[in-house]
Amino acid sequence: MRDVIKAGAGAVGGDAPADEIDENQARQAMLRRVEAGRTAATVDELHTAHRLVGRTLVRVDGGGVAVRLDTSFDARCYESHYLLFERARRDNNRLVLVKHTVPYFVPTNKLADKYLKDANVDLFLDQVSDFCNALVSRRQQCMSLKANGSVASLNASDAYDFVQLRVRGGAGRTFDVYAVFDNLQLERPTRVELFERVGGVLGEPGTDDDGSTAVERPELVPALLAHGRLDDMIESLFL
Repeated sequence: MRDVIKAGAGAVGGDAPADEIDENQARQAMLRRVEAGRTAATVDELHTAHRLVGRTLVRVDGGGVAVRLDTSFDARCYESHYLLFERARRDNNRLVLVKHTVPYFVPTNKLADKYLKDANVDLFLDQVSDFCNALVSRRQQCMSLKANGSVASLNASDAYDFVQLRVRGGAGRTFDVYAVFDNLQLERPTRVELFERVGGVLGEPGTDDDGSTAVERPELVPALLAHGRLDDMIESLFL
């Protein structure tokens, strides 16, 4: 039975969490198994452990293979995710995914069913890696924006596929931005809605706590989307 490590709440299209397992404990358990495999392996087997682009493969005891997928953003490394494979009982040329620590909203099991049945391990790992790196990119863009004094508030889903911001733009203007990432393999929003806060009467229907009301600015959206990444979009509002 495959174990999926729960890594948060919410995005549509991923795998449902199978067990409530602490992620750090799961990673430590998997590392212990990898290290046990390394200890039991011959020197020749250890030479098969090689580093690809953000990927490390190591043979483990019993004929299995452990893979570590590293993530990065803007030339900086972030968390790693682990996947444990075993040989299929009826086909030694095919690997079966038995455990992983990839966030649950990444459709890891569906990708495994799609690619591993045809022994397309590299393509499977490429797909999972794209999801993981896109997540890190979206998250770190949000972290960077939170540190910006011109961003009054920022809220995001756990998958960072929906982000809501209030931005104090140039010339004293304030905007509410709603960004949607329909494809979790992408670091760029696919849809954006932009509202400008304008003066109103405090307490009137539709007004905010500061008395402002929201006026949609769809004419500004194409220019925002042209910037690509969310952090670049928001930076353009400061100009």
